[in-house]
Amino acid sequence: MEYGRKSENHKIKTNLEKQKKSRNRMMASAIISVIAVILVIVKICLGIFVFVVESEDNIIVEGNLRYSTSQVIAASGIAVGDSLFRFRGYSKVEKQIEQMLPYIRDVHIQPQHAHTITITVEEQEATFCLWTAELNYCLLDNDGKLLETGLIEKPEIPVILGLSSNSETGYSAIKDEEMLQWEAVQKTHEYISSYEIEGINIYDLRQYPNITMHYLGDGGEKYEIRFGKVEKMDRKMSMLSEAIKREKSTRMTGLIDFVSREGMAIVGDLTHETIPQTVTDVDGNLITETQTDVGEG
Repeated sequence: MEYGRKSENHKIKTNLEKQKKSRNRMMASAIISVIAVILVIVKICLGIFVFVVESEDNIIVEGNLRYSTSQVIAASGIAVGDSLFRFRGYSKVEKQIEQMLPYIRDVHIQPQHAHTITITVEEQEATFCLWTAELNYCLLDNDGKLLETGLIEKPEIPVILGLSSNSETGYSAIKDEEMLQWEAVQKTHEYISSYEIEGINIYDLRQYPNITMHYLGDGGEKYEIRFGKVEKMDRKMSMLSEAIKREKSTRMTGLIDFVSREGMAIVGDLTHETIPQTVTDVDGNLITETQTDVGEG
């Protein structure tokens, strides 16, 4: 009987010791976890403190050709001595640079090692030249962003007739009510590029939804292309490409007509050349002068 009580007491003592060890382990684990959390918090606080007080001592600009380094830095609004915390995220700064320096398509700002920041820019060239009734030009990128305005004698990029400018540089130049016309130009130009048709120098939208294009070849060949609506593009572009190749070997001026007979490209002569040479302002209307008496080829 006494042996049984001793055995039972031993078991109780053993269980108590196990429970005590378990509690000690749990307490130690909790203490370690608390210490680890405290260390993380301290590290974060120190990082924030360093970030707030750290300043820009060196600003590097990469990728700029059209704009000088000082122009890019000025547009960013970042100055030597500024706190990094002020420009947290940089998205607003990047957008600001793109608007103030419109020939910049993309900007990426990246803090480097301590006290140094790199501004990487990607510049672009104008894709279209939009004539206005005020005898000015508006240079646009492929998305319709207004890059520059002024006077120009002979643009080296495709001219758009029949649209009006809407905005200041750095913003979209396309009016909401003319968005369909603009999208028609974009789509047509994309197909022209994909079919490697070089020499299209005018997109005339004044008879929209029909589009008229003008072609100027390296040898001086000039063709009016009455393209019609922006539809059945692959078939029409294939026919256009072949028609231009054939015409270049037979005549200097001509007409390629997709409008008169649906599904066909009618090729003929022009007795009066209709490729615009200048733009004049008459009572606020866009008027094009033309050369005449070209003769039949």
